[in-house]
Formats: sequence, structure tokens, C-alpha cells
Amino acid sequence: MVDSLSRVLHAFYPLAGRVRRTPGENKYELFYQPGDSVVFTVAEYDGVGVDELATNDPREVTKITQFLPNLPEGDAVLALQVTVPLPERRGLSLGVTVHHSACDGVGSTHFLHTWATACAGAKVPPEPPVIDRTVIHDRKEIHDVFTSPMNDAKELFKSRLFAADLRTRLEPTVPGKYLGNCVGPSFALAPKKELTATDAGGLFTACATVAAAIDEVVRAQPPY
Repeated sequence: MVDSLSRVLHAFYPLAGRVRRTPGENKYELFYQPGDSVVFTVAEYDGVGVDELATNDPREVTKITQFLPNLPEGDAVLALQVTVPLPERRGLSLGVTVHHSACDGVGSTHFLHTWATACAGAKVPPEPPVIDRTVIHDRKEIHDVFTSPMNDAKELFKSRLFAADLRTRLEPTVPGKYLGNCVGPSFALAPKKELTATDAGGLFTACATVAAAIDEVVRAQPPY
């Protein structure tokens, strides 16, 4: 597992880097230099068995958080932890913590898929990541937009905000294997009393609202 991780990190090398302030500027950047590495922890834990981990039933958060690693000091963006559940010592859990400045969910899933494929000894590896930042035409003021305080934050906590993948919606489109952040906001709005209904209607309203928001993002014209 460690050997395959080392090979995969050669392709996903930004994940072995760290976040730092851009020299001479009031901005931040993802910085990698040869020799950088990722913290890989091997642990044992007897608080929950593998069968309880694998179930779809509700579980106590305090039990499963022990399987997640903390990002080490030094502004690292990736930490990994393999935990063997005791006392059976049957199976294992892979905990992954990724700082969102490094990549979005699509990028982190691509990394995990590539690692799993390499660990399994597949002869044909998945398509490598695209790390070329020039595939996204960066607007000059976009950094200030994302880092400035949100003046209308009070109006936004009345809705539910989630990220939507924009790789296919930019002009030109961004490669599906782009390693970085290529997401935009999507808002799901519904009356509070409908969402908090005690019967199944509340859950139905929430699901329908989120589905409609996703559909709107997918069908809308590219915003950039």
C-alpha cells in the first residue's frame, strides 16, 4: 500500500505540498518542492468493529472520527491513516483528510481511485491528473471575490449552499481529470416550516429542493 501510494503521489504531486503565502503578495498558493511528503499513519482501534463500520445504519460520530487523521502542522493539504479494527483484526479502514485548497471532491476521488488501482496491481492505470492551471481562464479579481468578507452572509445562512462541479460548464470546458478546485455555488431554497415538518414531507421537500437546484445548475448556460 505504501509503495503504491508513493508511485501515485508522483502524478498527484501537489497533494504532497503545502499552502503558503505567495512571496511578496497578499495571496496564498499551493507550493510543492522535491522531497515533500504525506503523513501516513498506521493505527489500531478497538472502539468499533469492521461489521459496524461497513453497515449503512446510523453510527455514533465519536466512534468513527477516530479513523480520520488530522492535518499535521506546516499547512499540509493531505493526511492518510490506515486503522485496523480490534479485536478481530479483520479488515481495515482508510481515513483521508484533504484540505479544500488543494482540490475538490472530483480531484480527491480521482486520487483515491488511482491509488486503489495501483494497490490492486492493475496493468492499465487510470488517466493521470491534469495539473495545468492555465486550462481555467482566471479573472483578475476572482481572488478578491473569494477572500473578501461576505457582506450578505446573513441573507445566505437562510438557504442551503452546496458546491456544484463546473468542469463541463466553463468555456472552454475543463478536463474531467483536472486536479484542483473547479466548483461553483448552488442554492437550495425552501420554506423553513416545510423543511422541518415532522412527517416524511420534510424529507421529501429537502430532497426535491436539492434536486431542483442541481438541475438548474446543470441546465443553465455557462456563467464564465
